[in-house]
Amino acid sequence: MLFEDRNGNAQLVTTSALVALFELFAGKICCVVLNACYAEVQAKAISAHVPYVIGMSEAISDQAAVEFAAAFYDALGSGQKIELAFKAACVQLQLLNIPEDQIPVLKRGMPPLPPPSEPIQHPLPEGSLDPHLVVIPAGILSIEQSGVSIPIKKFAMGRYLITFEEFDKFCVLCNKDKPSDQGSGRGKQPVVNVSCQSAREYCEWLSFQTGKHYRLPTSEEWLYVAKEGFRDLSRPRSNLNNYIWHRHNSGNKPHPVRKNKPNRLGVYDVLGNIWEWVALPHSDSREIASGGCYRMDLNNLIKYPQQNADAGHLIGFRVVVELG
Repeated sequence: MLFEDRNGNAQLVTTSALVALFELFAGKICCVVLNACYAEVQAKAISAHVPYVIGMSEAISDQAAVEFAAAFYDALGSGQKIELAFKAACVQLQLLNIPEDQIPVLKRGMPPLPPPSEPIQHPLPEGSLDPHLVVIPAGILSIEQSGVSIPIKKFAMGRYLITFEEFDKFCVLCNKDKPSDQGSGRGKQPVVNVSCQSAREYCEWLSFQTGKHYRLPTSEEWLYVAKEGFRDLSRPRSNLNNYIWHRHNSGNKPHPVRKNKPNRLGVYDVLGNIWEWVALPHSDSREIASGGCYRMDLNNLIKYPQQNADAGHLIGFRVVVELG
């Protein structure tokens, strides 16, 4: 694809540059029409950030491009939805006996996310409340390296990591040893020094207390919340200091929950601060921690780190609840 520079000369624009451009406006643009030449590859890439993208599967004639665009925008102007306007434009080419009606391609990308839901809490028998939850809308997790798309069902996720205050209450009621904070403090600090098994036991206890199905997030659910949550917050890069605790803004220590801003899904500390346990399929015996910690560089954190892990000072967890 070519753009015209300031001197009127044609300049090749890479697909990655186009994707970066439309990422800046993710959530603000509903449809992009690439109504020229071969643009299906670019359309597919841009659809990661725009709900609808129209490209061309091969070169298209000027006449067909003009007639398609006119019919498409006429349909939109009359109040038709994008899918129907696209079909109407293709039909217009057929009616005019222009044999290029199969060239336009409509790519459906990620729909704009709704505003974060109001926090959900369930009462516990002893009079307190369970962790704050926020509803995560259903969507598609795209794995760029493999080209795989994974459907994600709607679920509720803890807005913040489980705190020492919450986990200590579980330990007292279940007669378990409290984990050490190793000097970082308790209260609203995210709990650390918990094994993956202890995190699962906490989820089972919450499930018994509330009648809801609590569990650890799957690695796919966590990655979906991380990627979608930061989709339009990373430009400029300095903005991320308001959302992520990392090596250069943490003071080399973990921070209490909700001291930074939540991502666009309403979830705090998905990246940075401390690692968090995630669940893998039952056939996979590994224990995985995601999200990185306050000791890591920001450049590494925004790569959505996941690693094999053992219980350690820098690992905690959050919970999810399945929704019908």
